[in-house]
Amino acid sequence: MSFLSRLFGSRHPLDEIRTASRQERWADVLSFASVLEDNSLPVSDQAELREHVDGAAENLSRINFEEGLVSLRADDFRRGLEHLDLARQLVRSSALRELIDAEFLRIGGGSTVFIDDMPARTAPVSKGSCSSSCCGTVAANAVAPAELSGAFDEETRFELVLTAYPVDLRPRYLELSTLMRQAILLAHEEREDEALALFSKVPAHEYNDIFYYESGTLFARRKQYPEAVKALQQALSLNPTFVLAALILVDLHVANQNYAAAGNLLSQMLKVNCMPDYCHARFAVICQAQGDSAKAFEHATEALNLGHKDPELMVFVARTLEAQGRIAEAENVFSSIPVGGGCSGGANVELADFWLRHKKNLQKSLEMFKNAAKGDPTNPLWGYHIARVYLALGWKKEAKQILQAFVEADSIDGSLRENAIQLLKSST
Repeated sequence: MSFLSRLFGSRHPLDEIRTASRQERWADVLSFASVLEDNSLPVSDQAELREHVDGAAENLSRINFEEGLVSLRADDFRRGLEHLDLARQLVRSSALRELIDAEFLRIGGGSTVFIDDMPARTAPVSKGSCSSSCCGTVAANAVAPAELSGAFDEETRFELVLTAYPVDLRPRYLELSTLMRQAILLAHEEREDEALALFSKVPAHEYNDIFYYESGTLFARRKQYPEAVKALQQALSLNPTFVLAALILVDLHVANQNYAAAGNLLSQMLKVNCMPDYCHARFAVICQAQGDSAKAFEHATEALNLGHKDPELMVFVARTLEAQGRIAEAENVFSSIPVGGGCSGGANVELADFWLRHKKNLQKSLEMFKNAAKGDPTNPLWGYHIARVYLALGWKKEAKQILQAFVEADSIDGSLRENAIQLLKSST
């Protein structure tokens, strides 16, 4: 069972990645993405996952590059090389890669600088969250904290973990006792039993908001809901502005269907104008879970108005607007859905499907589905959508060939096969 499913149960596996990305917890984004192999994400989510992973890797690369330069200026050659080497493994952009390579050249090692006693490291390649072949490298070069344990000393590993935290929190973590730092590090490396044992040894006078937040998060990963709630609430009582604790607590309540507690905390956050877009987005999820679609739509719309960019929330709002006959507004929301490279080839397939439903911009819709097919060539679903566009364009012969292959594919479920059969009949 993956880390995400242990922590959040049936919650959508991308939700925590979105939260971590929004909070600039880059290492957590990569760590969560690296354990998604047991979760098969729909194709529509794969591009977003790739976008989050690439963004997190690039930011971590930049941070490590900067740390490497600082270490080299301080004549700490080993530490500088460690940071530069990690930066090179994580980098995504050509511009930053050139800067990293230039620094290696400047210090005289080209692209083969090693220290004799520095263990060789190969960045793990996750099969990611996709069942299709194009996502085999979704989390390529993603170095999770657990996989760093044998590569760096304890201090370096702890500093790498801190790159996942907001900048203003990092100095406080560096001031923690050695025992608490070790416990936090073990928790991030998913050595949960060892971490819990160390947390139990922390003296009472060190029980600050960070202690309760970190131990509460550990309890959450262990699915010890009452203990997690108690610890996180204690963290917030000591530090009411500890946003990370509030976010974890809200999500824990939602995952455990304690909607009243989640709603109370969200209301408190809204009163002080703390992440209002997030609050309304989570209220929308709660209302949907409780069957109140109208209220969910109100909160979701408010979240989008405040700048929230969760694709699932945007699809919900757009489809609701479409069902209400507010076609122009729906199209505007569909058009605003962020897309990345990934398996969808950078295509906004929700917008393409909307255009197809309304028989407009069919050539653009066709191009989007074809781009998605290029990014995910083994997925027959794109052929099905392309065939639908062909029929709308009146190209029955081309549509029939694709639909016939779709119907004969073993991986197609019953309802989709039945839809394809009906389209086949209409194409004759």
